[in-house]
Amino acid sequence: MMTYERAMRNGRWLSRRKKWFPILFALSIVVALLLTTPFSIIYGSLFWALFSLLLTLCGFAVRVAARRIESPSWEDKIASKGIYSVVRFPDYLANILIVLGLTLYSGVGWYIVLVILLCWFFAERIILAEENSLVNRLGDDFVQWARQTNAVFPRLLSWEAPTCRKALLPRIFSQSWVLLAIAAGFCLVDLIKNLQVEFSFRIGLGWIIFLGLSLVLELMNRVVKR
Repeated sequence: MMTYERAMRNGRWLSRRKKWFPILFALSIVVALLLTTPFSIIYGSLFWALFSLLLTLCGFAVRVAARRIESPSWEDKIASKGIYSVVRFPDYLANILIVLGLTLYSGVGWYIVLVILLCWFFAERIILAEENSLVNRLGDDFVQWARQTNAVFPRLLSWEAPTCRKALLPRIFSQSWVLLAIAAGFCLVDLIKNLQVEFSFRIGLGWIIFLGLSLVLELMNRVVKR
């Protein structure tokens, strides 16, 4: 089997199992923290925590932006404005930023390197398989757009304002579960780090507040949907 065909096959296999990735990631970050000696964990740095949080919030913003775009015509096959004018797969960019933010906050050096390598490996193959499917379905329209737009790394100078937008608040509500998952992830990592380094069963007040606000947003979303 040729390298390209093997990558395509791996990408299709991984794509069918994407729903398990968050669970596996959560388990892996807990295991990495438990296996690492306390003195090898980056701990107590406000800058490190804020930078990690900023990465995840940027990922959340990208997910929201990707759902604010709506084609003005039912005949249009590809949404190529807004966030889609600078990146072809904003959801993957968002997920990578979220994963990297939580991974950096773990403060485990070898685990950070491992996750970066795995993100590159998985994303490349999944995107390759999905692009092949899109080319077969959309043809030259997709190929022409793809030639002008990067897959994951945004080409910011190519930004084109969307011609039709949805209201921001409903888009944020639609992704409230993502923000709640991010907050829960930071609380989990903070809890394990405190157990490892300080031998104390506690979560930082800032992360508890973040979790509470995210929970309120998710509850508001469920109320609005009724």
